[in-house]
Amino acid sequence: MQNILVIFQAKQQETEGLALAFGLGAVQAGGNIRLRHLDPSPVAELAHSGYGVLKSDDIDWAEGTAVLIESAEFGGMKDFIGVLEFVGSAAQLNRKWVYLFYADSTSPSAFESKILVQSRLRNAGYQLLEDEHEIVITGEYMTRMGQKLASVGGN
Repeated sequence: MQNILVIFQAKQQETEGLALAFGLGAVQAGGNIRLRHLDPSPVAELAHSGYGVLKSDDIDWAEGTAVLIESAEFGGMKDFIGVLEFVGSAAQLNRKWVYLFYADSTSPSAFESKILVQSRLRNAGYQLLEDEHEIVITGEYMTRMGQKLASVGGN
């Protein structure tokens, strides 16, 4: 059984729904999940609240981490990546996995940001779970990716 941490940054229910679908897939594959919302500001129009605050204990606990980002302009990513790098030695020792999804993947700044984040995650010792090629992002797709992340690594 894998411990899966689903971290998402969203102001809209669509990205929140993708994060929940990812978590559902992880549970269906026998994983334990923790959901963490990185931007609990009052302007976020989400269906649920109370996801909890991301702590380094969450990252230590997780054997797999999914990061779903709505916008490349999210300033908190720098702090988040710092936390991931801080536990990079644990990632290298335990072969931790990470899945990274950007909702805004078409803009040049989002593409550059994603490449930078992927590079920093690899340098921190994480193995990246790659997207399937030429896919359409739906709740069903994210459920499959959650199942996949919960099935790799330490099982």
